[in-house]
Amino acid sequence: MSNEVTILIVEDERIVAKDIQVSLKQLGYQVPAIASSGKEAIDKVAQLRPDVVLMDINLKGEMDGIETAKHIKNSFDVLIIYLTAYADDNTLERAKETKPIGYILKSFKIRELHETIQVAVAKHLIETKLKKHEQWLATVLKCIGDAVIATDVNGLVTYMNLTAEELTGWQQKEAIGKSLLEVSPIINSKTTINIQNHINKVLKEGGASCLTDQIVLVAKNGVEIPVAEYTSPILDDTEKVTGLVINFRDITEIKQAEIEIRNALIKGKELNESKSQFICNTSHEFRTPLATILSSADLLEQYSHRWIESKKIEHLHRIQNATEHMVKLLDDVLLVNKAEIGRWEFKPALIKLLDFCYGLVQEMQAIAGNKYTIKFINQGGHPVVYLYEKLLRHILNNLLSNAIKYSPQGGTIEFSVVCSEIAAIFTVKDNGIGIPEKDRKQLFQSFHRGSNVGATSGTGLGLTIVKEAVDIHGGEIAFTSVEGTTFTVTLPSQ
Repeated sequence: MSNEVTILIVEDERIVAKDIQVSLKQLGYQVPAIASSGKEAIDKVAQLRPDVVLMDINLKGEMDGIETAKHIKNSFDVLIIYLTAYADDNTLERAKETKPIGYILKSFKIRELHETIQVAVAKHLIETKLKKHEQWLATVLKCIGDAVIATDVNGLVTYMNLTAEELTGWQQKEAIGKSLLEVSPIINSKTTINIQNHINKVLKEGGASCLTDQIVLVAKNGVEIPVAEYTSPILDDTEKVTGLVINFRDITEIKQAEIEIRNALIKGKELNESKSQFICNTSHEFRTPLATILSSADLLEQYSHRWIESKKIEHLHRIQNATEHMVKLLDDVLLVNKAEIGRWEFKPALIKLLDFCYGLVQEMQAIAGNKYTIKFINQGGHPVVYLYEKLLRHILNNLLSNAIKYSPQGGTIEFSVVCSEIAAIFTVKDNGIGIPEKDRKQLFQSFHRGSNVGATSGTGLGLTIVKEAVDIHGGEIAFTSVEGTTFTVTLPSQ
């Protein structure tokens, strides 16, 4: 190792310096120069970059050996060995501030100097490697995605990486020396009890511990963060526990994904149940008119030769009405199915609103006959709107049909419209049977019919279609039901 070590001698006694230089060269050291003053020593260090400086502690001149060593240590990574014939306590205290690797009395034997240099260089190499390793480890821990906290055998924090600081809200400098349970308390998310048994177990038994289920880290600001935690012991050469390393991983996103998956499964289950109910209800709704058709057809087959003409026509009308009901039901089912799979067309265009509404009222009045009165109220506003006429017809047809269907004979249905620059508002008001409180939450659900409709015919799909048509326009529908029912539909008009 000697021939790889370069030494600068700083000694103001020329003869002593030359003698040391000769001796060191004989031992294989590189000794390229001698400096006799502090300034010269600093210049030589900058020029030669030696590994070791043998510094006369009582160097004469503006700077003594200690002051010179301070300047050198501030700028260069150089080992300092002080040479001294004598030194008082005050001088030695000053010398310690420069962190020398040794002191040699000038009455030394060359073998002693050699051993001191060899030990000092070896120690420095080890310390350098250790420092580099610590820097590498610190960099790795700083960059790692998990939070890492180290403690001593008493559970007091000795280290935190950047992720741990961010997760806990504690800075390393304020956490050092504090209890791990204070800096990173772990509690059961259900019982809110602090979990520390696993830490005590690791300290006592030396085995690793892992917690992943229903635990949260309580940050400094009180926020609870779901985490997975792994604790392992720090062991010395004798396998004795000297501390802990605790690894935390924020699993907020994982927990959120679990919730989303769980909700998706629930939604999928509900969708399957809804489809099953839809099929069941559809089958039931078809069964009634089919039974009517089969019954009337069977009676006609068996007794038509005995019946008078009016009796035959009565059953033919029953077959006709049942068939029309099935066609309407089938159309509604197909329409709802298209809406559920996103197959409805949406082709808005400019509509002359008053012309459309007057025409619709005339059509509905013709169907209602003289048993009901449809009163149209134009509340003014912009005469032209940008809506999809086909879907608008579905909305208003169903609302007006329901108002007629569930109103007493002789009743009046009020249909009003007002249109601003941003929205068209349609209101349909009747004095009919109303909507019971218990039915209101499910009002727009497929096949749901009010519990008070009795024998009044219907598919239970009309309001489902209305809601889908309103939604596809980006509009809103609301209703009130006190004495009769009022539906209000608001659609963007532009």
